Amino acid sequence: MLLLWPASVWIAIAFGSVASVLILWATGTCVWRLGRASPSLHRILVVALAPSLSVAIWLAIWLTCQLLLPAAQTMVSAIEQSLALGLICLVITGSMLGLARNGLRAGSSEVIAAAALLAIGLAIWLMAGGANALARGAAPDQGLILLGVLLLVAAALAGVPALRRTMTPAIASHQQTAWVPSALVGLLITVGAVAIIVSTQPARNGLALTLDAVLKDWPTVVAMLALFVGIFSTHRLIATLERRARDLNQSLQLASAAAERARSEDAATGLPNHRGMRQIIERQISISQASQDLFSVLHLGLSQVKTIRNSLGQSTADALMRALRDRLLDVLPAGDILARTGDDHFAIVSPDASSADGAVKLAATVLDCLDRHVPVNGHDIAVQGNIGIALFPNDSREAEALQTHAALAWSASRQTGPGGYKFFSNQIGEDIRNNFDRLAALRRAISQLEFTVMFQPQFALASGALVGCEALLRWPQGDGGTVPPSEFIPMAERSGLIIPLGHFVLAESCRAWVRWRALCNRAIKLSVNVSAVQLAQSDFVEHLERVLIDTGMDPHCLCLEVTESVAMKDPEAVITRFQAIRALGVELAIDDFGTGHSSLAYLKQLECHYIKIDQCFVAGAADDPGSQQIIASVVEMAASFQMQTIAEGVETREQLQHLRRVGCDLAQGFLLGHPVGERQFINDHLLASAPTH
Repeated sequence: MLLLWPASVWIAIAFGSVASVLILWATGTCVWRLGRASPSLHRILVVALAPSLSVAIWLAIWLTCQLLLPAAQTMVSAIEQSLALGLICLVITGSMLGLARNGLRAGSSEVIAAAALLAIGLAIWLMAGGANALARGAAPDQGLILLGVLLLVAAALAGVPALRRTMTPAIASHQQTAWVPSALVGLLITVGAVAIIVSTQPARNGLALTLDAVLKDWPTVVAMLALFVGIFSTHRLIATLERRARDLNQSLQLASAAAERARSEDAATGLPNHRGMRQIIERQISISQASQDLFSVLHLGLSQVKTIRNSLGQSTADALMRALRDRLLDVLPAGDILARTGDDHFAIVSPDASSADGAVKLAATVLDCLDRHVPVNGHDIAVQGNIGIALFPNDSREAEALQTHAALAWSASRQTGPGGYKFFSNQIGEDIRNNFDRLAALRRAISQLEFTVMFQPQFALASGALVGCEALLRWPQGDGGTVPPSEFIPMAERSGLIIPLGHFVLAESCRAWVRWRALCNRAIKLSVNVSAVQLAQSDFVEHLERVLIDTGMDPHCLCLEVTESVAMKDPEAVITRFQAIRALGVELAIDDFGTGHSSLAYLKQLECHYIKIDQCFVAGAADDPGSQQIIASVVEMAASFQMQTIAEGVETREQLQHLRRVGCDLAQGFLLGHPVGERQFINDHLLASAPTH
């Protein structure tokens, strides 16, 4: 029957086949594009692609109708045309999303395509004037309708596999589309559409009228082709943007990976840093839990690195750490991992050291390799270290806790001197936590001014008269007791809190002295202890001068006490600092004399006013010949340097008598007077009318 169709039918089939192939290609690329995109971009892509494709299909149907139907029969109402266009848009949008989301899966994709083509077949029937013909009582040719429906369903069943075969290679390897299956599907769609169109109204007769229709509707042909070009351009634009986004994403991933490596790697040595070490421990925990093996974490802290960095520069310190890295890697067993977790710290994860004995052997090996000098940039550098050890799972099953426990054990090992190691224990953790608690309490006490200054009298041994006092800091507690200075003073020095504490003692003592002079008109000597940390401050002398001015303290009545070990630590710097202090009129005393290794030459250059004999010698003044000899030698030496001696810690009359006998100038101790508060000191000592000793 098809062979009997007029020429216009064959022209329409030829035109429709070309248009259908273009539509099939455009649909496939749109579905592919949607399938590659994330769901969040589906709406944007549908808005960009579906309208153009829908209008192109509508125009293709319109042109086919123009080719087939007489001009008088193509007067279809605007409502029918609009309804057809809306139906096409709805079908194209829904089918594109459906095919993209199910990934062209067999079965469901064919159903979606068949439903879409049948809906488009309905739009074709509307655009061919089917509704208008029914309204006039003209029934369509049911055979042609059935033929069109069957051909459209066949096109759907053949089209989806064709899309699946042609689009998948395009995605994978960008091969050319196989046009033969596409042409067959296009032909099925076109013949089905033509059958539906001519089922309602007879086709145009004569080749001349058909060609005339083509020439009249050339703008529509151009518009349809422009839409296909637009779809192709949009597809290429999206592909370009996607490629650039993919390149940008790859760049960001590479940058992120580089940043991650930088966060997990030490720049100077190339070893894992603290963060990287934690990741390594986490992986080792997973391995050890699966195999039920133990492993050790060693924390190695080095001495002298900070000094080398400050004196020889950062580059030399980095070179030293690289040299130590190489030396450590040479002695570590295969499988052990080395990391640099700080400026002067290494850490080791050792699966090989799976017991306490194994960890001890490894620690000994590491410390032995540090015994040899390290040649760096023309310098032979001696480095010492201490090691803290934590065991998995004995000490913890968490990576961060293992690192922390090893570091705490290292901190505890430093208390016994360099070159040692220590295992983590609960007691160490408890001690560290207590130290943190005490340090926090110390900070709070300083901020809330919980400290008080006590004063211990000093007497001239020749006359028994009160000549001065020593200001002593006390930290009272709520239960009526006090924290011993031997506990909080070292902590304050290590933490730097000795600076505000020292400022407090100096200012409070000076203000108390000014009140005494106004009350009793007595200008006794006031001694205040100064720590090494205070003395090392560049503005110490300026602060001292400011306190003297602000309080009105007579500088000639103030004496600063510095321990012998502090004075001998850096004699040249101390001599310079002492000269500036003496220039203010303030006197100086060497405290705890005899416990260090004083050089007599430096002692003379210090030009101090007093030497305090340590109480460890005073304790044996009554019955220990060695102590008696040392006391006598110190008194004689001080006299030769025109200094006075002060004996501290006098507790018995026998000690006092011996000190008088050898010519000691001044003394203080429990026998003569306990440290007391300011009011009691005034009542017991300043207001006393006569010497009592």
